[in-house]
Amino acid sequence: MTVAEVADWVAYAVQLPQYREVFRANSISGYTFPLLMANDGARLQEIGVHSELHRHQLAMFLQMKYLGMGRKPEAVASSVCTAERSTSQDKVLLQIAWVPAENTPQRYQLQRRSPGESTWVPVYTGADTEFLDVVESDQHVVYRLTTWNSYGRSPHVFVRCEEASSASSNAEPSPSLLPSSGKSRSSRSSSQRNKRNLEIEDTEEDDSDDFDHRLSVWGLLKIYFWWLDDAIVILLVVMLPIRGIIYGDADSLLRLLRRLPPNMPTRVTVEVEHSKTTVESAAARVSWEKPVDNGVPIVCYTVRWTRTKTEEVKWIKLLTVPLPTTVIVDKLHHGETYKFVVQATNQFGLVTNSSRSTYMVPVPELKGKLRPRQLPAEKRALRNQCHVCHDPRYKKKVPFTATLDRRILHYCCLCDREFCHYHKGEVYHTKALSCPIVDGRCICITCKESRLHRTVTY
Repeated sequence: MTVAEVADWVAYAVQLPQYREVFRANSISGYTFPLLMANDGARLQEIGVHSELHRHQLAMFLQMKYLGMGRKPEAVASSVCTAERSTSQDKVLLQIAWVPAENTPQRYQLQRRSPGESTWVPVYTGADTEFLDVVESDQHVVYRLTTWNSYGRSPHVFVRCEEASSASSNAEPSPSLLPSSGKSRSSRSSSQRNKRNLEIEDTEEDDSDDFDHRLSVWGLLKIYFWWLDDAIVILLVVMLPIRGIIYGDADSLLRLLRRLPPNMPTRVTVEVEHSKTTVESAAARVSWEKPVDNGVPIVCYTVRWTRTKTEEVKWIKLLTVPLPTTVIVDKLHHGETYKFVVQATNQFGLVTNSSRSTYMVPVPELKGKLRPRQLPAEKRALRNQCHVCHDPRYKKKVPFTATLDRRILHYCCLCDREFCHYHKGEVYHTKALSCPIVDGRCICITCKESRLHRTVTY
């Protein structure tokens, strides 16, 4: 809001016209509203609003205007200007009347301006819907009508009276005529002018209706084309890819781009293979269903299994044509858990993994000839004794102060050897706690080094 608009808003919306010039003199615009409404309008006293009640009232209206609370009033529905002869010879009486657009009480501001003037002169402010103005007979005037409420003003409505004033000046009776005849002529001419003004307003309304109709049709066309563009974009970006995925149309494009992988192998089952199971090791039969190749031949199956205890990974690649869907995996440890995964590779080199299958190797029942071979005494692991202390090659003198440390033993999860706490440097567990630790992961240096250098290839 400009300074002039704020001054008019204070006078007609807030209905405190005594502060109109105060706001204008201090150049108060819409950007100053946050400063004035702070602290319940305390800064209004600095610009000259000394009444506390008026400060509260102005602060409340400023907050409502700043927050956009309220609704702008509508312009008047119709207006008319009629001319009547005045008692004086050089004066014309103009009657401006209007019909409000709403039934609620409103405040109206009527301003007048003649050709050549730069400012609008206020001639009426109030709630009435008509006004009588006296102008010179040779004066052409234009009126501007505005509707005000507590929120603001409506758009301006211009009322022109050029034809009425000129017609009234041309229709002045001669001095020899009777007053009664002059009065009848003026009333007759005013009624004709009213009809002419109404006809002009009707034609203008018809033209505006046609223009609004054309504008609405163009708006509907624009909305339709915007909707059509959105529909095309949604069809290309969303619907076509979904349709391609459902009906397989995308496979041809992916196959052309060499990006089409095979489907994953399903129903991976792991069963005991009794023919190759011994006391030392076990064997298992891994089988799966042949997956769909999606038009690209599968050239290789890879069966991978992971030993859970040591995280050791081994694999077998099947390249024989025709590709089998069953393989026997041997050298499995009894009582341990393995995880199997089957991978399918096509001609494009794209790999698809199956879901992981977990298999626990059962412990065999020792019956008849299936008895474990007795290890020689020198190969048996010492029990409740330190391996380093009793090994002649690594035998060392242990001081008497280490007697308690010799009672604390650490176990290796691979070779099953025991180490006392005095020789804790030989095992990757230095805390004086009972072994094995969490998940039995204590390991000696010898097993650790051999594990690092060990590689498995097929």
